[in-house]
Amino acid sequence: MSGCSQGVTGPVRPGVCTSPKADGRQRPLGIATLEDKVVQRAVVEVLNAIYETDFRGFSYGFRPGRSPHRALDALAAGILEKRVNWVLDADIRDFFGSLDRG
Repeated sequence: MSGCSQGVTGPVRPGVCTSPKADGRQRPLGIATLEDKVVQRAVVEVLNAIYETDFRGFSYGFRPGRSPHRALDALAAGILEKRVNWVLDADIRDFFGSLDRG
């Protein structure tokens, strides 16, 4: 843990490899170091403690104890119990592939 223990605050370039996509392009994959994972987990714990109380009960995205399966179960129950006129499904094509990683 040389970076944190020595007070280094700049990002460390992770190990990078590429993964082939269906269209022949290569997608860069960053491999986090153990130190990165420890720091990220600590940040997650702090932010969860601060913001968890602000989320609505029907919010399922990346929350502790929630999953896509539970979100779908809640959606199915809501559709069966209430009159629903429409359901919106949206996706942003290749969003992460279009980010500037420079």
